[in-house]
Amino acid sequence: MGQADARVLIRTRAAVTPFRYTRLLFGTALGIVLFGEALTAGMLVGSGLIVLSGLFILWRGQKKRLRSVEQ
Repeated sequence: MGQADARVLIRTRAAVTPFRYTRLLFGTALGIVLFGEALTAGMLVGSGLIVLSGLFILWRGQKKRLRSVEQ
């Protein structure tokens, strides 16, 4: 895989990532509506960790990309 292909793959993942988090929301909503699950503190903490880790990875990737552009 060339550098151009790698850049396209990274941009594609960055564009798709926000839509992947909607699965978390829809899964939670379906669990509550269809199966009568209750929101628990553990579920909220776990979901928050997933979202925060994704945001951190995106932030780190942008920071790394900015450094490579500056050089």
